[in-house]
Amino acid sequence: MTSSKPRFVSQAPARAEDGQERLFRTREKFHNNLEHIADHIVYSQAGGGGNDGWGSSMTFAIYGEWGSGKSTSLEYIKYLAAEAAKRNELQQPRFTHFSAPVWERHGDVRAALSYEILHQFAPGQLGLFAGKLSQLRGVEVSSPVAYTHEDADFYANVAYFDALGRIPSAPPLLEEWIRAEIRQENADNPVPPYVVLVDDLDRCSPKFTAELLAAMNYWDTSTSIDLFFILAASREHLLASLREHLPLGARYPEQALEKYVHVEIAVPRMLSDHREIGDYLAVLFEQAVQRADLDSERRLEFVEFLRQSVERYPNGPLAPLLEYERGSTTPRSIKHRLNTFLTEFAPQAKLTDELLKQWVVKAFWPDFWSEHVRPASADPDGAAFGATLERVTAIGDVLLPQCHLEHGELVPMVEFLARSMGIDPVPPELAVYLAREPRFAYRSPEEGVAIDNTEAQFHRQKAQQLREPADYDAYRLSLLAEQEFRNGDSDKARECLLEIARIAENSGTERVSTGRAALIAERMMETELALRLYNHALRIESDNYNLIYNYLDFVLSEQLSEQLSELLPQVEALLERLRTGESDLPPDQVKALVVRLGVVKDMPEAQLQAGIDELLDHLSEEPTFEGLTTILRIGHDVLGPQRIRRACRVVAESGLNDEELYRTLRLLADGLGSFSDNTEEVESAEIYRFLLFSGISQVREADEDTIALKNNLSMQLVGLNFHRAAALLLQEVYAFRPNDLATRRALAQILDRLGWEQEATGVMLGHEVSDIPLEPEPEVAHRFDPDIDPWWERLVRSGLEPPEGRGPDWLRLSR
Repeated sequence: MTSSKPRFVSQAPARAEDGQERLFRTREKFHNNLEHIADHIVYSQAGGGGNDGWGSSMTFAIYGEWGSGKSTSLEYIKYLAAEAAKRNELQQPRFTHFSAPVWERHGDVRAALSYEILHQFAPGQLGLFAGKLSQLRGVEVSSPVAYTHEDADFYANVAYFDALGRIPSAPPLLEEWIRAEIRQENADNPVPPYVVLVDDLDRCSPKFTAELLAAMNYWDTSTSIDLFFILAASREHLLASLREHLPLGARYPEQALEKYVHVEIAVPRMLSDHREIGDYLAVLFEQAVQRADLDSERRLEFVEFLRQSVERYPNGPLAPLLEYERGSTTPRSIKHRLNTFLTEFAPQAKLTDELLKQWVVKAFWPDFWSEHVRPASADPDGAAFGATLERVTAIGDVLLPQCHLEHGELVPMVEFLARSMGIDPVPPELAVYLAREPRFAYRSPEEGVAIDNTEAQFHRQKAQQLREPADYDAYRLSLLAEQEFRNGDSDKARECLLEIARIAENSGTERVSTGRAALIAERMMETELALRLYNHALRIESDNYNLIYNYLDFVLSEQLSEQLSELLPQVEALLERLRTGESDLPPDQVKALVVRLGVVKDMPEAQLQAGIDELLDHLSEEPTFEGLTTILRIGHDVLGPQRIRRACRVVAESGLNDEELYRTLRLLADGLGSFSDNTEEVESAEIYRFLLFSGISQVREADEDTIALKNNLSMQLVGLNFHRAAALLLQEVYAFRPNDLATRRALAQILDRLGWEQEATGVMLGHEVSDIPLEPEPEVAHRFDPDIDPWWERLVRSGLEPPEGRGPDWLRLSR
C-alpha cells in the first residue's frame, strides 16, 4: 500500500542500509574506531574461544550528546561485527540490548543484568534456574512445559523474578551459576562472543548508573567467557554518578571510570555545516519517498531545490532545514526538521520557490502563518496583514548582517523593532527567513488602502546603509539600549551606550554612526554621554540635516544651559546651515530653533513674540501633533499659559485619532500644571482626571502611564489644598515606585503636613506605608471650578467605555 505523501523518517537508531554507513564514513577516524571494536569482538573467538583469540571480556563506551548518534553507533557496530564474522567465516556474535531506563525500575541492578545475560544467551536455562531457587525456599513452581511456548517463556520470567525476590543472596548465586553454565557449554562447543549493548544510561539516576557500572565490571573480570559490554552515554553523566557514589578504593571519579570502561570513543559532530546537512537530508528524503506514490518529477525537483539551497545558503527556500546550530545540530535534530517540513509537503504541481517558502513558514511557524500569512492571502480586505508581513520582513533586513549572533542576542533587537513598528515580536529566525532571497511573497494592499509603514521603511533603509561591521555593532547596541531603557534598566542601557562610544572612538577608518545612541542618551538625561555621541556623529555625518536638528534641539534644551555659552559659535553655524541648506525639514522646526536660540541670546521681546505668533498662526492653518510638539519645545515659561492652551486646543480639535488626542491633552495638562496660578492648576487637574476616567485613556494601558497621571494630578491637588486626596493618590504612586526619591519626598511632605510624622519618616526610609485612616475631601468629587469650560470632554467619540481600575471611585466626577 502506497501513499502520495512521503512517510516520516523514523527517529529509531538508523541501520547501515538506511545510509548511516555513508554518514559515519565522513568521519574516518570514528568509523575506524567502530570497526576496531567490532573486529575485537569477532576475533576474540579466533582461537577457539576464551582468551585464545584477540581479546577477552571488555567494556567499551560510546560518548556523545543527546541525538548525536550514540544509539545508531551501537547498531552500526552490530552491522560491522556481522560483516567481519561473515568475511572470516566465524560465528556471529550474540547481541542483546539492556535498556537502562526500563531496568532502573527494578530494585536490584545485578539481578536485572544477570537476567538479561541469561535470558538472551541461555534462554532454556531460565525456567530451570527459577525452579531450583524456588525449591530451595519450598515453593512449588508449575512446569513451563504445561504452557504454550509463549506462555512458558512468560511464566518462566515471572517465576524467576519471584524466586529472586525470595532469596536476597540470589543475584551473586545467579552470576556464578551462569558463568559455570557458560563455561561448561564453552568446554564442549565453541560459543560466539556475547555482547550486551547498554543504551540511554545518561537518562538514569546517578545511583543506578554507578551500580550498573559495578555490576558490569564483575562480568568483565570473568576469564571463562567472551562477554563484552558496549554502553552509550554522556561521559559527564558517568563521572557525575561516580563522583556522587565513588567506589571504595578510588580516589576520584576519573580513576573509577578507568576501571569500569576500558576503551572509550566519542561520537564526533556528524554534521558541521550546511553542506553536510544537505547531503544527509538528501539521504533521508530518499528514505521518506521510497514507498510513497510521489511523482518522479516532483521528487527530482525537490532534490534539485535542496541542492540549489545548499549552493545559495544562507539564501534559498529550504534554508531553515540547513541551519547549523553549534551544540544542537545532530542527526536526530535534522530528522525532526525534515519531518516537520513533511507535514506540509504535498506537491500537486511544479515546485517553485514561493510554494516551498510557504510550506516552510506554515510548518515551522504555524501560529504566524494562521494569524498573518493566510489572512493576507485569503482576505480581500487584508491590507493590515500585508503591512504586518512587510514590517516583519523589515526586521529581517535589519537582522541579516548579524545572523551570526546567538538567538538570545537577537531577541531584544526584535522586541524593540517590533514595538516601534506596532506589531508583536516574532522569532528572529522567522524575520530573517522572510527577508532572505527569495523574499517571501505576499499580496500587496488593495489600491487606495493607506498603510503607515514609516518605521519599517526607516529601519530597512538604515540596515541598507550599514556597511562596516563596527557600524552595525553600534546600531545593534543602540537598539538594545533603547529596549533596556524602555524596560526600566538604565544601567544596562548606559553600558550599551558607553560601548557604542568606545566602538566609535576606536573604529579607525570605519564610519560608525552614533546619532541614534545620542538621542537615547539624551532621553536618559545622560548629558555628557549624549554630547560625546553627538560630536562623533557630526564628525562623520556633517551633511545629515536630521542629525544637526537633533543636536541643536538637544543643545538648546535645559540640559545644557550651563555649557551653552561654550557651544554657541557651533550652534549658530549649524543653525545657519539648516536655514540656508537644502534640508527637507519642515520650515517650522527650523523657525522654532531660531526662536529658542533668540531666547538664549536675549532677542528683543517684540521680535521674539512675533516669531512665536508666526508659528502659532501656521499651526492654526495646518494643525498637527508634530507641529504642536515643535512649538512646546520653545519652553512653557516663554510661551505662557495662553499660548500653550491655544496651541493644544487647535490641535486637539482638528480630528486626531485617540492616541494623538490623548497625548495632546496630556501635553496641555503638563504645560498648564507647570504654572502656579489657580486657573491653570484647576484646568490641569480636570484634564488629568478626565484622562484617568474617560474611555480615551484605554489607548494607554500601561501601568507606568496611569501612575504618571496620578502623580501629576496629586501635585495639582496639593496646589488646590486637597491634601488628603493628594496623599491617597501618592500612596498608590509610592507602592508602584518605592525607590523613586521624588515620590518619597512628595508623599512624606504631605503626610507630615497632615500630622503623620512617623509614617512620613518611614516613607523617606523606603518603608511600606501602613494603613492610614485617610478620607479624601468631599469636594474633590465635584468640579474644581464650576465656571470652567471642559471643552475637551466634547472631543471623545461615542462608544468608548470608561476603563475599570484606572482611578479611585472617590475621584470620579459626581454628576
